[in-house]
Amino acid sequence: MWRLWISLWLQLLSRCHVAGNVLPVVKKSHFDAPVVDILWLGKDREIVMLYTERGTLHRSSDQAGTFEETKLHSGQRQVHVVRLLMSPNSSFIALAVGNRLETFATDDAGLSWHEIHHPNAIRLSFMFHPNRPEWALLSAWTEDCRDARPGSPCTHQLLVTRDLGRTALESVSRHVVQFSWGRGDFTDRIYFTHFRDKNTRQPMLSRWMESVDFVSTDDFGKHVTTHVPRGNKFVVSEQFTLVAQCLDPQSQNVQLMVRKHSTANRDQPFEKAFIPTNLAEKSYTVLDASEG
Repeated sequence: MWRLWISLWLQLLSRCHVAGNVLPVVKKSHFDAPVVDILWLGKDREIVMLYTERGTLHRSSDQAGTFEETKLHSGQRQVHVVRLLMSPNSSFIALAVGNRLETFATDDAGLSWHEIHHPNAIRLSFMFHPNRPEWALLSAWTEDCRDARPGSPCTHQLLVTRDLGRTALESVSRHVVQFSWGRGDFTDRIYFTHFRDKNTRQPMLSRWMESVDFVSTDDFGKHVTTHVPRGNKFVVSEQFTLVAQCLDPQSQNVQLMVRKHSTANRDQPFEKAFIPTNLAEKSYTVLDASEG
């Protein structure tokens, strides 16, 4: 049986200096299939993690001089890797996702891995905290969503971890539409939109809807504050949070609500954004130029 060998050429800078110049060193490595993605991990980004089209995970600790295959197992089954993701806060933390949505995390640049156990799902999303390396939000569309029957208990769950998934994930809410960490003085706050009625199958947000609210929680779902009733979609920028509020589900008109990130505004309500011309607004494109 043919085995496909693909050569990956990696150009690295050597530590040898000749005539005051740094010369590149080209090294050749062989893998079982074409390389899909590469992460550079570690203190000086000297560790290389990559996976191939066959789902095999490889690690190099000598700047891609040599590679070793890393095998991840969920139960007795070896994981076929389909995605790698690095934390924006730490070059030692990364995720590997399998083709059955098995999720593994490392906090030592791929030397060791542990599985993040989450509800069985047909789709997953993962969002690292902006400042805390081991905090993250994870959302899961449950297996029931495969069933198209109106009464099936399909829901989009929002969960949180504060230890990179070493212990059980905490449930924040169900029937969630959109979610995000806060910014500025509110980075530990979780913002999300959700359907009020959680006793029926979660519908898709295919139009502006009266039954969706924009809310937040500061204690991981134990208490939830509604900021904009009928707030369907939102954007959290560096200085502002903007929310599209449904005014009339029949005409599909919306208005834009806004609040600046500040401890002084912690309990202040959202206000309607000032738009100098009266518009029959049905959608918005938001571009935040406050940071230049």
